[in-house]
Formats: sequence, C-alpha cells, structure tokens
Amino acid sequence: RVREVLQERINMLRLGRMLKKRGINPETFLHEASFYDIESNIRNCESCGQVKECEAALKTSAPGKVDLSFCPNDDAFKKYSGSAGK
Repeated sequence: RVREVLQERINMLRLGRMLKKRGINPETFLHEASFYDIESNIRNCESCGQVKECEAALKTSAPGKVDLSFCPNDDAFKKYSGSAGK
C-alpha cells in the first residue's frame, strides 16, 4: 500500500513524466529505489524552481537530445537509467 501511495504522489508531479522521459519505468523505480530516495526525489520535484525548463524538456520528443542536467534529481536518476558515470 505504501508504494501505491508513492506512485500516486509521483504521478501528481512532473516526476512521473520525467522518469519516463529518461527511460525509467516508474513501477521499476518504486521497487528498486529506497523509500528515503523516493521521498527525496519527490521533495526535490515539489520544491524545484526549474518548472519552465522541465515543462519544455518534457514536451520534447527526443529524450536523448535534451539536456536534463537542470533537474535536481539528475544524479539520482542516472543510477536507475543505467547511465551512471556518464
């Protein structure tokens, strides 16, 4: 039930779309990430000041060609997208 609540929270934010944009399955993310990391990612998204950049990036159809480094969760997502260290 806890993961269902977290899934709902993620879906209410741009966080769910950002995960998908990065090629990360939100359900897989919820099962692989620790609760602490998930909560941290949610808080980062909720308090992010880069809303315009995020919305523009999410509207772009070419995920690999968009700079997503503005995202406060950028480093955290790298380990789940298989691009850690790049």
